[in-house]
Amino acid sequence: MRHLVPMQPHLVLTLLYFLITRDLVQCLLPDDDVKTLNDFVSSVSFKKNRTPLTSSVCSDEDWRQHISCETNLTSNTSIVTGLNFTGQHLSGTLPPSLANLRHLMSFKLSDNSLTSSIPAEYAQWGSSIVSFWVHVNSLQGTL
Repeated sequence: MRHLVPMQPHLVLTLLYFLITRDLVQCLLPDDDVKTLNDFVSSVSFKKNRTPLTSSVCSDEDWRQHISCETNLTSNTSIVTGLNFTGQHLSGTLPPSLANLRHLMSFKLSDNSLTSSIPAEYAQWGSSIVSFWVHVNSLQGTL
């Protein structure tokens, strides 16, 4: 016969609270990151969603497939950790200001029509960048 270990009531309540509130909490991006993302969307002529990005972009269903965030529930803030605009018919150039997204780990812009050089400022990401996919574009340079 197996013995079940009873759960502690406070753990059950904590788990229940987390499950109920996790989708209600809206963690916000800093204004500088919102400006950087809006500059990027404008520079690459992203036409699929014309809604300007706001500080609540990490909670916005329309943007979740393109912008990944990590949230800190204690401080009610988010950081951008990934951009995925693969195959979105982007054109234009990559703005150097994207280097301001210091926590970026994944950068996927393959299969578009981007031109110019990869901005030297992107080297600031250093070893924190895990995925850097820009193939099938007309970009020059290295990271």
